[in-house]
Amino acid sequence: RTGGISSRLHKRAMLGGMKPLQMDCDKVVAETTETFVDAEEKYDMLELIGRGSAAVVKKAVRKQDGVVVALKIAGSKDNFSLAEAEFRMLQSIKHPHVIRALDFFATSVSAIMVLEFFDGGSLEEAVPKLPGSRLPELKARSLFKALLSAVCYLHTRRIIHRDVKPSNVVVSADLLDLRLLDFNVAKRLTEGGALTLTGTRLYCAPEVLDGEPPNEANDVWGCGLCIYFMLAGRLPWKILPTENFFETLPALRVSGSWCLSLSEPCKSVLRQCLTIDPTWRPAATTVMLHEWFWMQ
Repeated sequence: RTGGISSRLHKRAMLGGMKPLQMDCDKVVAETTETFVDAEEKYDMLELIGRGSAAVVKKAVRKQDGVVVALKIAGSKDNFSLAEAEFRMLQSIKHPHVIRALDFFATSVSAIMVLEFFDGGSLEEAVPKLPGSRLPELKARSLFKALLSAVCYLHTRRIIHRDVKPSNVVVSADLLDLRLLDFNVAKRLTEGGALTLTGTRLYCAPEVLDGEPPNEANDVWGCGLCIYFMLAGRLPWKILPTENFFETLPALRVSGSWCLSLSEPCKSVLRQCLTIDPTWRPAATTVMLHEWFWMQ
């Protein structure tokens, strides 16, 4: 999910010379003559736990109190402003199923966000390791309710995540808890300006692929793909959707051997979240009221 720093960079070059971010990232980078606090004075660096296109994530221990944290390290100056924006976004969010941002630092070569360490793996990694490569309905329902509650919280604050997908959902080893992460493309709808196509194309809602500006309905689609992935162990399609891909799919079919044992309310939730026409796709708060979540 994260990554992009050359392995040739020396540890000191990547992490040395740090100062809590109090200003614009470019200004911090320019003031390289100031005395910086060394990250290694505050944290014991442990193993690499994640790598993606824009940053790497390292596990670390805060020396002050022994708290285990995760350090998301963006090693390109071009990513500094995105890292700062993600930090400020996460700082404004207080929800038990959204990863917490604790601190932020900038150096001349990297921007480092200190995050809550959540012990687990991504949904994308966890599901294939399960018996039958899928979750039982009740276990999936519990996790989906947690994910949906996080998305509801965001939407009531006019925030859209824009990249809800299995790799951005981390689940605990016992499959009883989760965190939604990677808010680097999240946006407040009150900020104004046109929102463009972003996120992972494989998980984009039909209307986004069709050129419509992103909105809350896109996150509901992403949630629908997550619950589909939990229950089926795969996505509804194997090819990368194109602009006209969904023209041949008036409605997503919930069929196959994987869903024979599913309850009808469960299938109903799947169909609602993955409704092709966004005007008929229910809001996250509406989905939360579905009878499926309250069945014994």
